[in-house]
Amino acid sequence: MFTAKNLSKLLLTAALAPAAFSTAHACTCGAGRLAQNAGTGAGFTAGTFAGVQYDYANADRMNVDRDEVTNRYGSYIHTHRATLTVGYAFTENFSVIAAPQYVNREFKRTPVTMMGMAMPTERGTGNGFGDTLLALTANKSLRHANGMVSLAALLGVETPTGDSDMLAAPANMSIHMSGVHNAMLTLGSGSWDPVVGVSVSGNYERVVGAAALRYQFNTEGRADFQFGNATTWDIEGGLRVYGEPGATTVTVLVGATGMHLIDNERAGVRADGTAGDHIYAGPRIRVGIGASLSFNAGVGLPVYVRTDDGGMGGPHIMDSWNANFGMTYAF
Repeated sequence: MFTAKNLSKLLLTAALAPAAFSTAHACTCGAGRLAQNAGTGAGFTAGTFAGVQYDYANADRMNVDRDEVTNRYGSYIHTHRATLTVGYAFTENFSVIAAPQYVNREFKRTPVTMMGMAMPTERGTGNGFGDTLLALTANKSLRHANGMVSLAALLGVETPTGDSDMLAAPANMSIHMSGVHNAMLTLGSGSWDPVVGVSVSGNYERVVGAAALRYQFNTEGRADFQFGNATTWDIEGGLRVYGEPGATTVTVLVGATGMHLIDNERAGVRADGTAGDHIYAGPRIRVGIGASLSFNAGVGLPVYVRTDDGGMGGPHIMDSWNANFGMTYAF
């Protein structure tokens, strides 16, 4: 039986791209995994749903021109992100959601001169509200004898509610050579960014699976800075190892999340080295309690993480691992 819980999970995760990428703003305005909480069932009545997701990302790998190099000065970015998603389903097929987030970011960087001389190490923290996603979603579920398939689509915009002062902060080549760039530390983009996404999920008896794709059109924001457009995808598969739908269930999964970025720009000038590809994979678990409450957790380890090798790209700090935990409740 498909409940409000299942639809809320599907809409929540279809809307929210992976947020654990601490160094790529294109996905810092969402939370959770695109497909991690996908529901299974058919039939639904309108109602309110809400979810909270916590994501953590540890960035301490240094990349230069597609290659990982020694992180000589121990630079890092630690990103904690909490996203609250609230939504209302008008019918079994259409809903509206809002997803504000709160971000805490800690960093360490050592600026390096062009002569290779280290300057005093900088440490800092930044915390506050990030950008907020507002979206409309459409959902269709198709039931078959041994399970179901759900399709979902999303159309929305990420609004510039986050502090974007770091984009206007002074920067020079020594900061650039630290690998921890100001654009990686900003809480918000200062821009209005359209988002489109699609997802599919389903189950056959105890076997479950899901996949999702999201594209974000980043526009020019604070200080003439424009983050590169981002394509994000997620895929997972697993087995319900305990319980039946509507009661307490435990599902174990393996999933992968990826992002393809194009270069950032400032005043129309391309920022070399900011494009790239990120792929993380790892175990996930989902626990459902009754018809209204569910929990999810997962860990992502790097499978393929590369920046482009164009021009004066220089070093870039990259995520070494990420983790997430969330809860969804349907009223």
